[in-house]
Amino acid sequence: MQECVRFEVVTSEASYCRSLDIVVEQFVKNKELEKLLTNQDKNWLFSRLTEVRAISHRFLSKLEERMESDVLHFTVCDIIARHCQRFRKVYVPYLTNQSYQDATYQRLMNDNPNFKRVVDNLEKSTVCQRLPLRSFLVLPFQRITRIKLLVQVNKVEPHSHKMDSGSLSKQPLTPHCSPGATQWQPIATKGDGLNTESLFCCYSVMTVKAEKKYFFKSI
Repeated sequence: MQECVRFEVVTSEASYCRSLDIVVEQFVKNKELEKLLTNQDKNWLFSRLTEVRAISHRFLSKLEERMESDVLHFTVCDIIARHCQRFRKVYVPYLTNQSYQDATYQRLMNDNPNFKRVVDNLEKSTVCQRLPLRSFLVLPFQRITRIKLLVQVNKVEPHSHKMDSGSLSKQPLTPHCSPGATQWQPIATKGDGLNTESLFCCYSVMTVKAEKKYFFKSI
């Protein structure tokens, strides 16, 4: 992986974590908003967002430790590979909840004027930087797709132990996934209006041949 891409993984993860902090502290933990939501509505609206934030901060911490150990030659793909199982546990439920999340948000905005009032007021806060709640809710979708693209940038010489972007794009990803990854695929295709199967391939990209250490070489 090119040097600029390695830095992009770290810096973009840091920015992502700051945004997750905003949505969790500003919306998920807001007492006034919490009083307006049933437990079911809260679960559908925010899903496992706090868990997504927690695993993202742990991931960022490992990335920063690696970068600080050798800022010019640090690697990241082995860290990504080691976090795949943890990513799946929180990201797959979040992604497959998308249709419920959308429906719940629309229903509350249309039928609950107090919810709309509180959300509008929270969005006006300077901490949100003029971004609406929905922009924060889609961050995990955007991030996991971005990780996939960054991993695919990896370019290596033919017949090496690393895989370049061409070999990644040509291989049928799902059959090479670990059992833990493939078992989620039937669930991931059920989302209404969202190609969750293609999003789930992001996990496949990160787990392809991971156990054989294809990603553990310098990138």
